Amino acid sequence: MNIDTFSVECIRNTGIVNLAVNAANPYLITRLTGLSLGRLDVLLRRFEVNIDEQSNIGKMINREISQFQFYQDI
Repeated sequence: MNIDTFSVECIRNTGIVNLAVNAANPYLITRLTGLSLGRLDVLLRRFEVNIDEQSNIGKMINREISQFQFYQDI
């Protein structure tokens, strides 16, 4: 049987990058992972993640705005 395996570091990094790409709050990512903001920045640069160029930027902005009670009341 031929099974692909991945290192824990690879799986962890993939999860962190996916959180960033999906517009998770960087502070929450650092709390969840134990990384400093500087280390998070290094990791995202290593994988050349440019969040601003994501095609779903409008959806990401709307999701963030919808979290504020003020805008939900409007």
